[in-house]
Amino acid sequence: MRRPARILLTATLAAAPVVGVAVPATLVTPAAATGGTHVLSVRLNGFEAQLAADINKARRSAGLRPLMVIAGATDVARRWSGHMAGSQILAHNPTIIRNIAHAGSSAWTEIAENVGEGPADNPRNLFQAYMESPEHRANILDSGARYLGVGTVERDGIAWNTLDFTNAYNNGYGLTRVPAAGLTMDQKTITSTTDVAMLNATDQRFAASHSRGMTASRLGFTGSRARNGSAYTWLHQLGRPNGGGGVMMRDALNLTHATKLCVQVSARSANGAAVPVKVFLGRQFGSSVQLGRVRVGGKAKWVDLSLPLSVQDFRNVLTLRVPGKAVKQGGGKVRLAVYDVRAEV
Repeated sequence: MRRPARILLTATLAAAPVVGVAVPATLVTPAAATGGTHVLSVRLNGFEAQLAADINKARRSAGLRPLMVIAGATDVARRWSGHMAGSQILAHNPTIIRNIAHAGSSAWTEIAENVGEGPADNPRNLFQAYMESPEHRANILDSGARYLGVGTVERDGIAWNTLDFTNAYNNGYGLTRVPAAGLTMDQKTITSTTDVAMLNATDQRFAASHSRGMTASRLGFTGSRARNGSAYTWLHQLGRPNGGGGVMMRDALNLTHATKLCVQVSARSANGAAVPVKVFLGRQFGSSVQLGRVRVGGKAKWVDLSLPLSVQDFRNVLTLRVPGKAVKQGGGKVRLAVYDVRAEV
């Protein structure tokens, strides 16, 4: 039986069981709106893409210009959707003003937010719920809105969604720093040996990550500048090396038929020492399995990692992580790079 949806009206729950939607927060300041004329493209998962398409279809039908999906507000929306999915509580982002301003929209004069949850395989169900709510419909059809951030994270078959609207954006923010979450509806079943990532160009499935006493620079891509393209981050020791840092890749990979993952990686340390790299495969919510631990240096090296049966189903996140102690032993600075990822059957 499909989970009934719900609506959150101010601080009370409505009796009618419909798709979960919270009353939108709308914020306005007297500052002047500005924004670049060109916006970098944003890679969306299937749920996000369908919502954005339906929103712009509704706006065109109302005689309004479509919204441009932007990286900054999308990062904000994805982080908040991840928070809601983790807590399983529908709520508005209490720091949205600061978050949006720091994500390329410091010149905003208007910010609005819709949040909701519904079946992960039916984005139009949630869109319809938004349109049937006067407050949410007003945000979607606001003539002053120019840009949209859309973030959806799935947990236990439920899609937690955030839509952030604004009217100013600085394209200097660049590409998204929070990759789209892999959804069940986007599963890619690997049935033959496949290069799932060949990093000869920018790939928005990848991002840098860090924790506790470590920092990771924003992910860079060598692209066509190098014979063997890569995604890379600089890991720095800031305090006690209790945490770690590395590179993650999000994609909806179904590895039921795969026997191993092959990753081409390098780790150049400040003092030239080889660096241990741990490789994990897991779900955004659920179990994570360490596939292996390898020592690599400054030259690209292929690493073959067997896939146990416990990870040969739908997986969302591949992580390559350098422990903080290893960064310290490497001189306090390591350049971790990923070149290729291959699934072998």
